[in-house]
Amino acid sequence: MTSILRYAVQQQLIRYNPAYDLEGSIQKPETEHRPALELEEIPLLLERIDAYKGRRLTTLAIQLNLLVFVRSSELRFARWSEI
Repeated sequence: MTSILRYAVQQQLIRYNPAYDLEGSIQKPETEHRPALELEEIPLLLERIDAYKGRRLTTLAIQLNLLVFVRSSELRFARWSEI
C-alpha cells in the first residue's frame, strides 16, 4: 500500500502519502515455525494422503511435491516447458 501511494506522490497524483500515518498501527501476525516430520511419521502421512477423499489432483500434487520439494506455488503454476 505504501509503495503504491508513494508512486502516486511521485507521479503528482496526490500530494501526501497517507499510508505513512498508518505505519505500526497494524501488527503482523507472529510467524509460527513448524518442525519437520520425524522419519517414523512418514508412513502415517502417506496413509493419510492416500485416504484423502478430496480432489484427486490435490492428492497427486501432494505426492509429487514430496518427491520434488518445490514451493506449492511453483508446483501449481508450473508449465510443461519448465520441466
